[in-house]
Amino acid sequence: MVVATQTVLAVAACLCAAVAGSCAWSLADERSQKRRRQDVLMALGDLGGSGGSGGSALSEGEGSEGTGALRAWALVLAERTSRGIEVGRMRRLLPRSAAVPDRFLRNVALAGSQDDLSYDGYREARLRLAGAGAAVGALGGAMFSGELAALLAGAGAIFGWRLLSGALKARAAWRAHDLERRLPEMLDVLAMGMRSGLSFDGALSLYDRYFDTALARAFRSAQRQWSCGLVRREEALRAIAATYDSFLFRRVVDNVVRSLRFGTALTDGLEDVAREARAEHKAHRQERVAKVPIKMMMPTGALMLPAMLILVLGPVLLELAGSL
Repeated sequence: MVVATQTVLAVAACLCAAVAGSCAWSLADERSQKRRRQDVLMALGDLGGSGGSGGSALSEGEGSEGTGALRAWALVLAERTSRGIEVGRMRRLLPRSAAVPDRFLRNVALAGSQDDLSYDGYREARLRLAGAGAAVGALGGAMFSGELAALLAGAGAIFGWRLLSGALKARAAWRAHDLERRLPEMLDVLAMGMRSGLSFDGALSLYDRYFDTALARAFRSAQRQWSCGLVRREEALRAIAATYDSFLFRRVVDNVVRSLRFGTALTDGLEDVAREARAEHKAHRQERVAKVPIKMMMPTGALMLPAMLILVLGPVLLELAGSL
């Protein structure tokens, strides 16, 4: 029995070490790729003579972009798994999927990972995360008993299986919140640029050049595509709107496409929508602030109420126990 327990602990420790090494290597490789992309963007900006989109931009310091460290690592692992499967560098554990669910395409698009995450990579990453969670749970539970190891292994497998889907939802929620904050300033910049005599593309380039937000990067990439003739401008704008769960943003894109197609005035409409977006953002902030006291009732009742009951009723119960 002792030998079997030591064997289980050794295998679990090896699995945990392998997962930790893969995590560290994935994060280091992702950071190096991000630095290389920033260097390329800066070099393109210097060649174009536009001041660059890297060095002169207002860096926001987004970090893991709204997701926690564990969720961010799960997304990095899924993206690396997708790339490894596509180039044949990573061995498959599951057969190739015949069809891709529409729900997955929608969630990945809202998370902004439609170009980096495939359905096969998503399935492989979920399986690996479930195995890693089961190994960690078994390692922790084997220190006490076999039953606890089996229980924690099952809980760890469920946690690992659901981690990636939770990360996609958290990323989508962060992008929606970030759009709500950034949309008014983008519309103001576009309106001011067009009132100054710039075209729509020139005003959009002005926003892309001096702002380094997720929305600015999306427009920067789309503008390069339609400038090179890879896609039509209307298609690129609607593709960006499809990656955000915002009715207001889709309405802005529809108005822009309609105005550019028929040559109607656009600046007044942009300013009106900017005021509406700012008012909507303020209302959502006030709503979140109003919900804070209600959310605090649960931890307050769970943590403070038992202590108060023990403090008040403790002496009475001790006195009753002594009298018995």
